[in-house]
Amino acid sequence: MAPTELPPSPAATSPGIQSHEDVVSSVTAILRHHCSKSRWNYLRSIHPQGFSPPDLSRLLLSFRNRAHLALRLFTWSSRLRRPDLAGYATIIHILARSGLSSQAQSLIRTAIALEEQHRQKEEDAPGGALGVLETLAATYRACDSRPFVFDLLVRTCLASRKTEQAIDAVRRLRSRGLRLTIGTSNSLVRHVARSSGADDALRLYREIFSCSAESDGETESRRRLDLPPNVQTFNSLLHAFYCEKHLEGVERVVSEMTRLGCEPNLFTYNVLMAAFSNEGRTDKSMELWGQMLEKQMEPDVVSYNTLIGGLCRVSEVARAEELYRRMTIDGGIEPTCRTLESLIEGHCRTGDVDGAILIFRDLRRRGFSPVTDSVNRIVEGLCRKARVSEAVTFFRKAVADGGVEPDRSSYETLIGGLCEEGQPEEALAIQVEMASRGFEPDRKVYGFFLRGYEECGNEEKARKIREEMESAVG
Repeated sequence: MAPTELPPSPAATSPGIQSHEDVVSSVTAILRHHCSKSRWNYLRSIHPQGFSPPDLSRLLLSFRNRAHLALRLFTWSSRLRRPDLAGYATIIHILARSGLSSQAQSLIRTAIALEEQHRQKEEDAPGGALGVLETLAATYRACDSRPFVFDLLVRTCLASRKTEQAIDAVRRLRSRGLRLTIGTSNSLVRHVARSSGADDALRLYREIFSCSAESDGETESRRRLDLPPNVQTFNSLLHAFYCEKHLEGVERVVSEMTRLGCEPNLFTYNVLMAAFSNEGRTDKSMELWGQMLEKQMEPDVVSYNTLIGGLCRVSEVARAEELYRRMTIDGGIEPTCRTLESLIEGHCRTGDVDGAILIFRDLRRRGFSPVTDSVNRIVEGLCRKARVSEAVTFFRKAVADGGVEPDRSSYETLIGGLCEEGQPEEALAIQVEMASRGFEPDRKVYGFFLRGYEECGNEEKARKIREEMESAVG
């Protein structure tokens, strides 16, 4: 027989009376021994309505070691007849045990959606993921599957933002003595932190990793369930508490790390230094920096930026500059825009506006686009030193060079400074620019002009400004 020929099948004449065994046997023979594309047309001719759910599951199992062919068969039959949940579970197991994770997750997503449609009329029905989980569990042994299939289910829930269903699935698995991989468990903790907050993430962490089970009466089965957390687990929790500016929570997580003997990594130190720096605790941040160096960890640009920013916020600019030199000269690390903006902030805080301008020029020389806050700080610093004309020149050049989008604060500072120096007419030119960018004068801006004209002795102008203010802003 030529390789492209297909064997006769009893289904060609009487498909309705074929036994399950005959269907599996004939289809298996066609797919195993003939590679021609015409085999799918031939199957369509003898099985125009696809396969029944039991037949499809049996066929898929016969190809469990040929996952790509099993997937093609499933896809082909699905176009003709919708598979049941057991059929989906079978092909998902086959794909998972063969390492075809993305294809398995795609089908899990579809199976969950179909299960939710089926259950939508039931009151208080569990999420579709639990129905898929139960079917995967029921077909697990027959498919000679791998535990990773349950990780794929949870990951699919997380990717679909079904966090509650993912948590329910994990609890159901734990009740059966099954646990997820550390990677999937950490992903779940991170998702809960983002969706529900750090405290909920910490509670889930204790549940998943059985960290609250410390009593003498805990059972042996509970001990087997314990999943040791790793540094990524704690980093997720630390970052969650840091984002919420919850220093006490950060310290609780650090205490837990210490209790379990988990060594921090560079990311851990970066988060901890940022958390303490935000609270003005630069002494603690420097202590952590020292610990990091003692462990021969090489600081990265995030480490330097964190500590430089913290020092600048408490006006310890000299120490920040020393770190900056160590970063760029000794460490050979290129600064980022954030590095230089922190130094600008520090110099402005200490009144060294000229130092801030030098840093700003270096920032532009390196091709960075400064944020408006940096420009505003320098403008404010110049105005405080009665160098308003320089402030105007600096501001206009920063805007003209591109990358800076002035805000209302920029204009208000310049208008206030010019009016205070007795230059209300020059302030009017700034106010025209301000209006061209959509910032209408408010009572504060009118107040600047009013005081400026009054101090210049121009009562007529002051009167007109007062009338215009009452008409515009009441």
